[in-house]
Amino acid sequence: IDLHKPMTKELMLRREQKPDFTFQPDAVHPNEEGHWFIAKQLLIALGEPKAGGWATAADMLQSMNLKNETLKLVDDRMKLLRDSYVSAAGHLRPGVAKGLPVEDATSKSKLLTETIRMQIKSRGSL
Repeated sequence: IDLHKPMTKELMLRREQKPDFTFQPDAVHPNEEGHWFIAKQLLIALGEPKAGGWATAADMLQSMNLKNETLKLVDDRMKLLRDSYVSAAGHLRPGVAKGLPVEDATSKSKLLTETIRMQIKSRGSL
């Protein structure tokens, strides 16, 4: 999935209105807007027909009839696994706590995944 072309095009469009706009303040790591833009492009490429109309993650949640709690659970799961893998690799990241052993993180992430799936299945009643 080509992220470079759409991200560069969007960056140029936004800089027409705000010359100092960036998706990557340190020129490497995307900020929140950059991460959302990447996620949105992935959703579009994977065939989510509504993704093009979502300006924010909150729009996505509303469109899918999901609570903010669901997105928080997804974020918690990502951080749990990221910190675990980073620690297992021996990489030291300033400001990032040491992660759980991979086996423990994987076990906890499975519980989070089940909770996320239950929320998605029951979204009609949320």
